[in-house]
Formats: sequence, C-alpha cells, structure tokens
Amino acid sequence: MFDRRDDYWGDKLPFKRVVFSVFDNENAMVNGLKTGQLNSALLQTSDQQAAAKSDANLTSQDTSFDFQGILIFDRGGKLNPALADARVRQALNYAIDRDALVEGIRQGRGTATAQVFGTSTKGYDASLDTYYSYDPAKAKALLAEAGYASGLTVTLPNMPTISTDNIRTALTSQMAEAGITLEWAESANPLQEIFRQFKFPGMVMNMGQSSNDWNYVQTYIQPGTFNFFGNSDPVLTEQAATLQTTTGAEYDAAATAINRRFVEQGWFVPFYRMTYALVSDKTVTVVPQDGMAVPSLYNYTPAS
Repeated sequence: MFDRRDDYWGDKLPFKRVVFSVFDNENAMVNGLKTGQLNSALLQTSDQQAAAKSDANLTSQDTSFDFQGILIFDRGGKLNPALADARVRQALNYAIDRDALVEGIRQGRGTATAQVFGTSTKGYDASLDTYYSYDPAKAKALLAEAGYASGLTVTLPNMPTISTDNIRTALTSQMAEAGITLEWAESANPLQEIFRQFKFPGMVMNMGQSSNDWNYVQTYIQPGTFNFFGNSDPVLTEQAATLQTTTGAEYDAAATAINRRFVEQGWFVPFYRMTYALVSDKTVTVVPQDGMAVPSLYNYTPAS
C-alpha cells in the first residue's frame, strides 16, 4: 500500500491510497480485474488476454517489451563442451521452428525473431529476425561438422512459470528432429541452482529489450548476472569499446555489428518477441513507458 504524501511538491493525484495486489495466476488476475479487486494488470498468456478483451468493462492495450528464448550461459563449454562451438549453437537455432511457436504457443500474439536487440534500438536489423530458418537437416549437418553426428544432449532447468508444458513439449519435439535431446531438470529452487550454483548451461527466459544499446553490452557481454561464466569474444569486446566511445553513425554501426555478431555466433536462441495486453478498468489509465508499464508513485509513500 502507498498513501498519498501531504508534503509532495507536485500535483496531487485524486487517490489517497494506491494498493498493489500480487497474483501468481493469470486466471485469478483476470477475475480480479472483472470483480474490481484489480485496476490494472499486464497479461502474458494469449488465452487470458482474450478473456480480458472480451469484457466490455475493461480496456486493453497491446505492448511488447521483451523476447522469449533460450539464454546460453555456457558459451565456453564448462558444463557442456559442445556449446563452446559456434556451429553447435547455430544448430540449436536452426532446430527451432519460430513461426510454429508463435502460432502454437502465442496464438499469433508475437513476432518470430532470431535477435535479442529490440526494435527501438540503433542496433536492430529487421533482416536478422529471419536469419535462421527452420532447417533440421542443416542443424544435423552443423552438429556433424562439430563432431556430434550421433546427436547431442542439452539439459535445461524446468521453470514451470516460464518454460510451460507447451513450450517444453514443442522445443523437445523440434530439437529431436535435428538430433538434439533436450532434458528438463526438476529442482525445488531452480533460480538458486541457475544463478548461484551455476548448474545449468542455459535456460528458457523472458528478457526485456531495452531501447538503450549499451544495456546489451552490460547484460550479455560484460561478466555479470547473465554472463556469470564470464565468456568473452574478442570481436564483441572490440565492438563494445567502439560503441562506448563513439556517437552518431559510428555508434549505430557498432551497435548493429554487436547485434549481428550475437546472431551469427548463436550466442542465444530467441523464439519471438511477445505481445502482452495491458488491461485496466475504467478508473485508471496506465501507459507503457520505454517498453514497460510504469505507473507514477512519486507522490505516494509506503503505508505497509
């Protein structure tokens, strides 16, 4: 809860208290919107988006701010030596039928892509969305070149709220056509095992697509939360240095080069950019800002 501050210097909103309610189930969120328990919610799943849009008392606005895909952490091959080979990472990308995932999992509520850079960045290149076609035969050929003609096994953590049943089923089936066996490890505390114990070479994840190109350097190239093995690439290091010290057309070119290097080297296996529905009742308007739904709370202070 946030109570309105009497000493705030700016204009005061017509609410004395703002209450945030946390729900872990989108069906419950939609019911909360319909019954007045919730004023606004960001819905991810296509069926719940449709349920909310069918209610005349609710308003819905489409927004997109992230992609879903496999983040490959182990590009140096510490846990799975095969992933150190760019040909293997490229094979993973060719083994994915992105268009089928958009239609089958997102019910068309998304855009297939092979790049992690967002559409509002300087580095975005529309041609990279379709850089990898669905080609199991090519994936097999790349695996054979890398020394894995008999197949490859990749183990990923099962996080049911992200890697849902339909995603796991689709990915497992598609990868199998290319000779890749996906195993899904069960864990009581997968986040602990992923980010603290470093037990997995990658994971299915939803990642925000900032409009700031430098954020991609900080997130994926520099050692940190999403590069906890500290994998490096001399070409990307040089391109990042250029990005940091230039402006204008040279900056744009460096950002695009980083994005292309990500895609060509198969640093990630993106599936699609997700279309969300920002749903609100008639009492509130929440506008997506820079790719995120951000209500202003500057003139409120926590009550509890």
